[in-house]
Amino acid sequence: MIDHSFGPYSETREHLDPWLPKLLGVLNIPSGRILELGCGRGQSAETILPFVGSDSEFILSDSDLESCIDCGWKFRDQDNVYVDHADALSELACHKDDSVSQVWYLNGIHLDEQRAQVINTSYKKLKPGGLLIANSSFTTESEPASEIRFYRRWIGHAMRKLKARDLHLHDLVKQHNTMQRLSKRDYDELFKEVGFNLLDLEPFSLSMEDEGSQLKTTINGLFRIAQYTAWIQGSMPVYDEVEPIPPEILIGRLDTVTLVQQEALLEVYPELIGARVTPRNNAIWVARKPIRDEVIRTEPFKK
Repeated sequence: MIDHSFGPYSETREHLDPWLPKLLGVLNIPSGRILELGCGRGQSAETILPFVGSDSEFILSDSDLESCIDCGWKFRDQDNVYVDHADALSELACHKDDSVSQVWYLNGIHLDEQRAQVINTSYKKLKPGGLLIANSSFTTESEPASEIRFYRRWIGHAMRKLKARDLHLHDLVKQHNTMQRLSKRDYDELFKEVGFNLLDLEPFSLSMEDEGSQLKTTINGLFRIAQYTAWIQGSMPVYDEVEPIPPEILIGRLDTVTLVQQEALLEVYPELIGARVTPRNNAIWVARKPIRDEVIRTEPFKK
């Protein structure tokens, strides 16, 4: 049975390394209540936790129950870590306005259809000076120009394999619309229009144009991400959002597309990429709620 969750890919940590440790090296994490929305199986929380003070609450939440169970087990000995089974907006609704010190939403904002509400609600829940930290490697600019040929060859080869294996599914995939991506500028506006100030990451070589912010994707990482439902919907979609589909048929379609993508990858990657890794552009946002004059200022970055 193929696992179509984000879990198999997340275990590679290619969605976090090296940019997240680099960001944590320059970012101040204040005491108080720290939220991580869409925590998955806890790989990012493991990286963040050493920077969270023992007097702080670190609350992890995810809409996937199995991920929450994994996190509960992983952090069972951490007295200041709590796990909630909730989507991003539902978790934020549990907290009073101006009560949260920091919010993290990593590798998930592009999948959240309520992203504008999540950003707006995060602003309300954060204390003045608090930060919302998010990232996405699924914007319209995510594939560097040097890698576009590889991605086109990979998916094109997978489509040919699918046509030979299951003509009906091939035709359905061609009819469906791929998951729509926003540009980094579109996301910037979502943060700015609710009042956030976007902090400049260029001095830390973490802006989208910097190599330090990129994901370094190996053939192993791509092999695993080919299993992930959201990746499949963004590259070779097997269903429309409005189309009711029995679970057993959906799983069968996902399994088939996973297999043809993995087969195609094993043929195309060595030819076009070889021994090197393929970079992927990763947009990072550190959005700060403005400070009122009477509130003691906490600098977002270390000096």
